[in-house]
Amino acid sequence: RTQAHTRHILRHMSMPSTSRSSTIDKHAHISQHAWTAALAAVSPAGSAPHVWLDVGASWRSLTTWDLELNASLVVVGVDALRSNLDDYRQTNNPRFLKVDGACSSSAAPTVTFYKHASWTCGSLLPTRADGPKLGRGRQACTGDVPKEITVRQFSLRKLLGRMRALGAGRIELLKIDVQGSEFDCLSSGGDELMSVDNILLEVQDVSNTSSL
Repeated sequence: RTQAHTRHILRHMSMPSTSRSSTIDKHAHISQHAWTAALAAVSPAGSAPHVWLDVGASWRSLTTWDLELNASLVVVGVDALRSNLDDYRQTNNPRFLKVDGACSSSAAPTVTFYKHASWTCGSLLPTRADGPKLGRGRQACTGDVPKEITVRQFSLRKLLGRMRALGAGRIELLKIDVQGSEFDCLSSGGDELMSVDNILLEVQDVSNTSSL
């Protein structure tokens, strides 16, 4: 009953799509080779994998221990910063597939990303000048002047579509933690959200009362 209710909500929030084309934007690309290698590492051999999507994986995906404990799990980890995905603390499990880029509803191929000193606090949203200062030095989240960089971007619909085209079937868990742009990312999923069973979503500063 809960699953049915969740799917009913997703159906109404999904943006209409005139086509479910298998042509996927290159910025949402997961190579066939990487997908095949991940499936080869699934145990028991030949069994259907449990597939998760971690949007906002940062420098150490929260799915790291799940991958260690569940040999049937395949995770696609997404982060706007390639340096986070390649960080020495990031999981090197062959069932963890790395996709660098920002999840957004924009149709533009790239977007400005505000990179703070802290690895976990980068955002598509600029920090307000009158906002509170959080952290300092290498731990600064908003207490510094962020570096503006250009990163590639893609919609959640294109990413989910690519996973479906590779044969992922249903996505057991979708986790989104992208520092204030969660709903924008989620709403870009369109009708592909119907392939997702569970969503773990950070809700940050909805009312903007913190001025972050």
